[in-house]
Amino acid sequence: MATDSSADEHNSKPDEDDDCSTPVSLLPPVPAEHLNFLVWKFFKDYGYHVTAELFAENNAVKENAGIEDLNICKGSLNKLLEMLHFKSVVDGDISQAGNLYDLVPGECFLSESSSCTTETSSFEHCQFYPEESFREVEVKYIMRTNYNYSICSLDWNLEDLLLTGSADKIVRLWNFEDKKEEAKHSCREMTSFGDENNDVNLPVSNGVILVSWSLQGDLIAAADSSGKLRIWKKDGSFIFNCLNVPENIVVMKWNVNGRQLLTATTDGIISIWSSSTGNCIARCTPFEDDITDADWKDDATFSACSKDGMLFHCCVTDANAKSPFKGHVNSINMIKWNSTGNMAATGSSDMMVKVWRFGNERCIGCLRGHTAEVNTLAWHSTDPAVLARPASDMLISCSTDTVICLWNGRNGKRLRKIGNGYGATVNVIMWNRSGQRIAAGRQDGTLEVLEVKNF
Repeated sequence: MATDSSADEHNSKPDEDDDCSTPVSLLPPVPAEHLNFLVWKFFKDYGYHVTAELFAENNAVKENAGIEDLNICKGSLNKLLEMLHFKSVVDGDISQAGNLYDLVPGECFLSESSSCTTETSSFEHCQFYPEESFREVEVKYIMRTNYNYSICSLDWNLEDLLLTGSADKIVRLWNFEDKKEEAKHSCREMTSFGDENNDVNLPVSNGVILVSWSLQGDLIAAADSSGKLRIWKKDGSFIFNCLNVPENIVVMKWNVNGRQLLTATTDGIISIWSSSTGNCIARCTPFEDDITDADWKDDATFSACSKDGMLFHCCVTDANAKSPFKGHVNSINMIKWNSTGNMAATGSSDMMVKVWRFGNERCIGCLRGHTAEVNTLAWHSTDPAVLARPASDMLISCSTDTVICLWNGRNGKRLRKIGNGYGATVNVIMWNRSGQRIAAGRQDGTLEVLEVKNF
């Protein structure tokens, strides 16, 4: 709640000398400390006092920010944005009906000979691609459903069967059949990780479920945060439980040939499991900080990342980390290899996506198009046999700003933005094997399937 004085101020018309007049076409540069001050004042005026304090602490907002005239009316930030919109229309940057969010750049630099340090404040090699040069990608929602529990993971197989795992500890299998005007889908529950002594699927708050198809599509693995790891066949017939599984699993990935399964826990334990016996065949603890993600490069090599921004590569036959190095300043939330294993992408709390060629630990691209931390990524999953398709290097990124961005991973062009900054955070996103559909699971339990064309 705002204070009474601020409420009175809100209800009264501002004076002419409050500097809240109609926007003019010239917008002088606004120093960062002044802008931070206006954002802080916005939070204070509208009663978000805790948020205001956190913002002031994180952005070192000074008491007066060097502003000589502190007679700033309520709504100054809104007026500043109106001025920016007005100037952007006058300059031709956006249309009259355009949104200021369209001004957020899709920035990148891509250079075989240049390296990207963790301090990527310099953009000497940047190439900027204006919005009008982005090729329009057609996106159509073909399904949207909602559960009460956050969707934690999902995965497609070759037959377009979609697995989802959610916080209600239930694994669901979705089947899609194309129609001319609509997609008919059916869902059945494969297994529950609830109370084994009770047939009722008990809702629990900490039941993170991870699901994964083997690349051949014949085996399914699922794990929950309590350390249960199960493998079964596509028809739902149970094979076995893996034994002595560490708790707090946050990552689970099949390797390319489907013979080994990788798991990683929040406390830094990476385990490799045999799909034929269920036994652990390798284990390592490469990081001092929490592991956030890991992904296979090929049958025997994988990469992992951590909260302190570190990256490392490891071989199954050698559990020791290979040359750990700093990848981002902030936490790396996800790492994904493309289908050929020649490029990887990382998403971080620094709001950036970086594209890497490993071996020489070279960052060949930095993609900036999000306004909050990047929490999930997915490369287009075109079969290697048809990599001549233009979309084979398409990359999709999601952020806690709730916006989905589609990128050309080769040249860094942002092809499409999906979303308007509202709605629940996307927890996980993945292309189907044909590369024509995208499944997205959100924090509020919403499952969306999108059809992507014209790329």
